[in-house]
Amino acid sequence: MSTSIQRRGLPGMTTLIEKFPLILFFALLVWLSLQSPFFLSWQNISMMLVQSVPLAILCFGLVCVIAVGGDDVVTGGIDLSLPAIAVLGVALLSLGMVEWQISYLWLLLLPLAVCLACGAINAGLVLVAGLPPLLATLSTSVAFTGLTDLLTGQRRIAVSDPLMVAFRDQTLLGIPWPLIYLLAVFALFQLLVHHSRFGQHLQAVGGKPRYGANERA
Repeated sequence: MSTSIQRRGLPGMTTLIEKFPLILFFALLVWLSLQSPFFLSWQNISMMLVQSVPLAILCFGLVCVIAVGGDDVVTGGIDLSLPAIAVLGVALLSLGMVEWQISYLWLLLLPLAVCLACGAINAGLVLVAGLPPLLATLSTSVAFTGLTDLLTGQRRIAVSDPLMVAFRDQTLLGIPWPLIYLLAVFALFQLLVHHSRFGQHLQAVGGKPRYGANERA
């Protein structure tokens, strides 16, 4: 009887363990709000949300990578070079604006093209060379970081362009522009994943080539 009681209690304990990080988060939120009356102010919340925008946008892309390759951290969909690629793109944007003095069109196209090329290199190492995604993206992460250091000379580049500063610091109806960018990217992501042919294939079969082969079930 004791064994059956323990077994009946296991699902509840499992649920508690799964929800423990969320419980801890809310407990920490309550504690911090009691420590400072400004913690839950809109100014502080908006600042934290703005600081989370770059990471959130990167996560949208990583979701597609995991959906395609699976959640196995060694052989599945993983891209450790994603932050390094993002930093390289930002470095090119800053250099083009401050030192190279190129037009806004090239400021958009150059980082985008380079980041796409970095992604193509990762894809080639995984799909053509057959390297595990963990090893391939770890190696390219070091390479892309080194390229960024080479371009910038390991120095901070201050951007003072009025348009960029306005898009970074200004608000629209009280909402910071970076949050509006995040909402726009989220809308595009939802459209791509849930309302397009690509998204249907991605969710149905994971985008793995062997599922697209003419094989009998």
